[in-house]
Amino acid sequence: MKLLVTAFTAAPQVNGVAEVVRAHAAHFTGCGHDVAIATTFDPARCQGATRLQPRFFEFQVSGVGNVRHPYRGEIAKYQKFIRDWDGDVILCHCWQSWPTDLAVPMLGRSRAAHKVLISHGFSAHSYPKLVRFPRGFVTWAAWQPYVWHAVRVMRQFDRVVFLSSVANRMVYYDHWLAKKHRLQNTCVIPTGVYADKFMEDLPDFRALFGINDRRMVLCLSNYDPSKNQLMAVRAFLEANVPGSVLVVVGKNFNEYTELLRASCRQAKGEDRVVFLEKLDEPLIRAAYRAADLFVCPSLWESGPLVLLEAMAAGTPFVSVDVGFASQLAGGIVVANQTAMADAIRDLLNNEVDREKLRRLGRAECSSKYDWKVIMPKYDALLRSLDTAQRSCVDICSERT
Repeated sequence: MKLLVTAFTAAPQVNGVAEVVRAHAAHFTGCGHDVAIATTFDPARCQGATRLQPRFFEFQVSGVGNVRHPYRGEIAKYQKFIRDWDGDVILCHCWQSWPTDLAVPMLGRSRAAHKVLISHGFSAHSYPKLVRFPRGFVTWAAWQPYVWHAVRVMRQFDRVVFLSSVANRMVYYDHWLAKKHRLQNTCVIPTGVYADKFMEDLPDFRALFGINDRRMVLCLSNYDPSKNQLMAVRAFLEANVPGSVLVVVGKNFNEYTELLRASCRQAKGEDRVVFLEKLDEPLIRAAYRAADLFVCPSLWESGPLVLLEAMAAGTPFVSVDVGFASQLAGGIVVANQTAMADAIRDLLNNEVDREKLRRLGRAECSSKYDWKVIMPKYDALLRSLDTAQRSCVDICSERT
């Protein structure tokens, strides 16, 4: 097939959505499909020879897409590209992103035979937790027209893919709407990881960073208030487990990192928390494998890849109830900072419980969340588009 993947982010950028796009593109090209990716311009992206797969088509578009901050830039160029793209399937990743939002008005006129929306969660309906009133209310109100049109948008796609069977009004509001309106063009295909990569020969993380034989807790995400590493730092210091260290890994140090350091100084815990940045992929996987425990304090996640990566590495986790964390077998879900501190303390002091979670997490990751298991479901989805049926029968084991 001739496939077009649209996403606001793609390699060499590093984030959850970019990793999913990379996995999808690698699988589709490996199956012999002709794959193109339409995404945001990135000067660091190396195009290489035009015959290489996948091919990138880049556009410079800014804005967030609500009525206060509409999209600007190469809008007409991108929409003409979508309208004129002559292929089999367009796969649009993510709501509330310009590649999807600007493609929707073109779907009825596009030459593409089929269109698929891959949801990575929906937040337009949520009140922004980190923005004070009245600015927060104004931001929330600006998104409401987007929310009102969500069902109409889903009906314009041949398939809508959700990452989880969870259909709540928080992270998976679009799934909740689909159920409420009895949409028949939906299915569940989870996100995943390459589990085998965590079993490869990796650097000795403990030796490299002086962790040695201390019990190690890992928190990994970009340094950002929405990732809420401050909760992880405070919970770890509150747990106060002798001979333990918290390793916080992010992409780049910034002002939020300084806030975290200040919190450590205030609690007199500077020697118990290590902050790292700019680690390459082998070192990140080595960090997962070296850790005794992983913590996820994030305020919002749709498909928490960090938890799946921890499970693949055989590292039990403690997480707030975010995304589909409550459905995962590899750890404990907690409600607040004190509960996180208690869970950290209990698990670091109980090797038997950690080993049990380690086995459960690794087994579930291999059977449900490995890309080798997941991508055949996308193959089935693509095949189903050529049938007369609009239901998602036989696409995946979990029906919505």
